[in-house]
Amino acid sequence: MTKNKLLLLLALLMTAATGAMAADTYTVAGSNSAMFGFAWDPTYTANDMTKNGDGTYSITYTNVNFTEPEEVQYKVVKNHSWGEAYPEVNRVINIAKAGTYTVTIHFNPTTHEVYETMPGSTTGYTVTLADGTEDADKWTISPASAAEGETVTVTYTGSKKVIGVKAEKKAADPAKAYLKWDADQKKLVATEIPTTAIKVENADAEVNWSAGTYVVEGEVTINGMIKLNGDVDLIIKDGAKLTAKKISGSGNNLRIYGQAQMSGELVVNHTNGDAIMNIGTLEVHSAQVTAASSANSCGGIYGISTFNVYGGLVDAKGTGAGYGISLNGNCKMNIHGGEVKAEGKGTGGYSYGIRCGNTATVTVFGGKLWAGNADKKALTSNITITKGEGFSGKIEYSSDKSTWSETVDANAKYVRAGY
Repeated sequence: MTKNKLLLLLALLMTAATGAMAADTYTVAGSNSAMFGFAWDPTYTANDMTKNGDGTYSITYTNVNFTEPEEVQYKVVKNHSWGEAYPEVNRVINIAKAGTYTVTIHFNPTTHEVYETMPGSTTGYTVTLADGTEDADKWTISPASAAEGETVTVTYTGSKKVIGVKAEKKAADPAKAYLKWDADQKKLVATEIPTTAIKVENADAEVNWSAGTYVVEGEVTINGMIKLNGDVDLIIKDGAKLTAKKISGSGNNLRIYGQAQMSGELVVNHTNGDAIMNIGTLEVHSAQVTAASSANSCGGIYGISTFNVYGGLVDAKGTGAGYGISLNGNCKMNIHGGEVKAEGKGTGGYSYGIRCGNTATVTVFGGKLWAGNADKKALTSNITITKGEGFSGKIEYSSDKSTWSETVDANAKYVRAGY
């Protein structure tokens, strides 16, 4: 292809037969046509082409390959012989990036208008008509698929009332996506892993994570503390596992994600303090998180101001004489999905399944919650467990794990919701 230029000539030839008009014939000609992906001088009759509802015609060429950004020029000429005058319509296509495209050229033999649509191979959105759409031939969509941020124009020329037009984003590749809670849809949705994500590597000592997205692939071990110096998104791929001795948020936020199977694991075991601590907002969307401490008066998760669980599994425990989860005063813990287990041990002042030094509210919108301490109580008395909107399950209390009641019991050794 001559760089930055390609001339396409579309000649509209109309031939008359005795007593009747022959079918319209269209001839396509162009230079370097093999590079552009269509044959030299193909001839179509009107029946060979796509005739649109508005009287225009369309020719589609597939697998049109551009090896670099191009400026493509073409024009439409109508004549019975090349010397016959006809107003030319010149068009220029600016190809933003190399790729393989499907190019559809539309032209109107009455008004001489010509335009093209070029949905590329790397586009992210498609617009289609739902099955059973009335007046389907009176809709025009341009372009039918588009890159994110590109304008799509949908035009209807029929007489019926249009209630709405819906555009849908293509599903993300499961291998390149993670599951993230969508507050509007109230469900986990696949989201592409950012290309800027940082791969987590093995380490023999403390590591510092600045704000950003981190990805775990395979088995990774950090033989020290992970210290957050900014808000962090942690993605653990299916089948991967990150093991660390401690995570300290220093008041920053931590969001933990997995992939479609939600089999990615984060395991934090500490013998001399809390396992995961001092997080502003802790969110678990779609991974398996185990946090345990064998130190007295410590636990799996400590010092959380807001704790949201959307999916996956949270297993927090104090295996010495401590708690499973310790919330900051006035904390809100919201469970939308997944499963949360908080287990304390011992009879000390901090030995609860879930504890708080002030007041805290645990709201269950979905999923499951289990909290307990066989030696003492499930909860400190200043924690309230409530049902959120849409939750139809039970909140139950027990002192032996065999007999459960929905009557609130502040001294129960076990409490569960959603079972």
